Amino acid sequence: KFLWPGFGDNARVLKWIVERVKGTAQAKETPIGYIPNKEDLAWEGLDFTQEQWDAVMAINRDNLRKQTEEQGEFFATFGTHLPAEVEAERQRIIKAL
Repeated sequence: KFLWPGFGDNARVLKWIVERVKGTAQAKETPIGYIPNKEDLAWEGLDFTQEQWDAVMAINRDNLRKQTEEQGEFFATFGTHLPAEVEAERQRIIKAL
């Protein structure tokens, strides 16, 4: 069972992204970047509790660090074709976690 309401609801996140670019929506800084505040997403037609939101947005630092470290193996398969910025961001996330 998935916590997020569904693929079709991703438009709600895209709306938030556009609003962030326009400067009309807020965000919370995390080790992996900025994430929306619950109140900054459009919830019309959904019954999505604060508890569900907290579960969806929870960051397990240990698991995420392990996954991010393991990405290095995958990234290495790209060799010199991997933009340096991608690896730099991966390293930034590892340090932030």
